[in-house]
Amino acid sequence: MDNLLNKCGNFFNILNVGLYRSTLDGKFIEVNPALVKISGLESAEELLKHNVIEIYRNPENRKEIVEKIKKEGSITLYSFPARNFKGENILTNVSVIFDKGGNGVEPHLDGVVQDITELEESKDKLSEIQERYQDFIRDTNLAIFISTPGPVGKFIEANDAAIKMFGADSREDLLNRKPSDLYADPEARGMASDELVKSGFIRNKEIELLNYKGKKIWVVVSAILKKTDQGSLFYGTFFDITERKLIEEKLRASEIVLKKSQEVSMVGSWTLNTLTGKIRWSDEVFHIFGVEIQENDLDFEYFMKFVHRDDLEKINDELENISKGMIPDPFEYRIVLQDKSIRNIYAVSYGESSADGKLQTLSGIVQDITDRKRVELDLLEKINELERINSLMVNRELKMIELKEEIRKLREEKL
Repeated sequence: MDNLLNKCGNFFNILNVGLYRSTLDGKFIEVNPALVKISGLESAEELLKHNVIEIYRNPENRKEIVEKIKKEGSITLYSFPARNFKGENILTNVSVIFDKGGNGVEPHLDGVVQDITELEESKDKLSEIQERYQDFIRDTNLAIFISTPGPVGKFIEANDAAIKMFGADSREDLLNRKPSDLYADPEARGMASDELVKSGFIRNKEIELLNYKGKKIWVVVSAILKKTDQGSLFYGTFFDITERKLIEEKLRASEIVLKKSQEVSMVGSWTLNTLTGKIRWSDEVFHIFGVEIQENDLDFEYFMKFVHRDDLEKINDELENISKGMIPDPFEYRIVLQDKSIRNIYAVSYGESSADGKLQTLSGIVQDITDRKRVELDLLEKINELERINSLMVNRELKMIELKEEIRKLREEKL
């Protein structure tokens, strides 16, 4: 008769699981390298000196397996806590076939052992991550949603902040409504959807909404396109910038009101004279940049020394556009404060031209969005971690299916 390893060599090479043959009382007869590794020993010769029962943390598990095998002829994917010969606790599952012997062969057990410690730890970690993720989703004031693509769309999921922002009465109420009904401009939803489908993401897109209770709000939306079992879905966030938009509308109307509003919302205003290169900051800009308030106009170089070196090219590109009379679109950049901390800034610009049509004065606002960026990055990391753990779980489940199929084939051979 071919020995066990010759018969199961292919099986071992594919799944890298432990294979063994033992007597009914547990003495190893034959083992493969994978089982030696699981046992924590250096060689098959060492392992053959031991008894199967030595790896059971609870000897009663071994008795239970043997009794079940004697009664049913086999056992499949029986999980039990084990301890290898290095003294390390591990989790394993075992599948065993009882061979009654004959023709000079003593009755024996043929088994397959798999170390599932990592799998079980992954399950625990996944559960922990899911719990933290749910807490994060529930407690954040950032509106988080999942919806289908298209000009109309359908909400699949949303957190409490989204339900409140959109003016829905409950989660069920929101899921029964159309995302397109939120847009003040009926065509804006379709345009945003087309952009997201084409590029795979949108970032910091300002949109005017009219929530389900008729309240006008301004939001910044960031979203990504994900392919799932349910098809392509949008995963995104809405950040309420209504307060900032109100401040923008009052930018030229009242310096006093503006100053107070800026202190509350961390929004500062600035004015650049494109002819002289001089720039004037409101008090809040100085606060955002972490420096003392100065009364005199500043040289543009003073601003540039705060710009993160990786964003200097972006700023220079915007200056090039300004020199051509173009007003920059809203954009983000980073600054480095005197204490070396990094802040994320969102900038919006407005232009005023001279009588001959040349851009003379550029004004605008800057907002410190560091906290919002941190929340968005944290959310993305949690989504990626969940996807990695889910991928591991799927791969493990596929291997378990392969294992069951090979065990079935082994049993058919014995019969």
